[in-house]
Amino acid sequence: MSKIWEDIVGIVVSKPEMLGFFHSNTTIELRDGLRAKFWLDNWAGSVCLKDMFPRLFLLALNKSESVSIVRARVGQHDWYPLFRRSLFVWEMEELDRLKGMLLNASELRVNVTDKLKWIADPS
Repeated sequence: MSKIWEDIVGIVVSKPEMLGFFHSNTTIELRDGLRAKFWLDNWAGSVCLKDMFPRLFLLALNKSESVSIVRARVGQHDWYPLFRRSLFVWEMEELDRLKGMLLNASELRVNVTDKLKWIADPS
């Protein structure tokens, strides 16, 4: 992360009222997946996965693991988050919906750092 983004993130973390604004106006350009948090960061669309799949997020064993860790469990062609119990049928349907959405996710690239991008109006 560049020094400028590091400073911005430091300010946002110290002011909780800015956190929502920051999250809704940034995205992560996925590269190696080491810095992007699977559930918490906006890397797979217009909103983070914890907001799109709240029930699965509640059941996630590790809520702050990286995209790279989740992807490495099965390989480049599937996604396998760990849950604290077996999923019910309707939760499996949510997991299938999540996996379907992630079919279009970009491939991870080794030794290329994830990039934080500002998506709001530059002014």
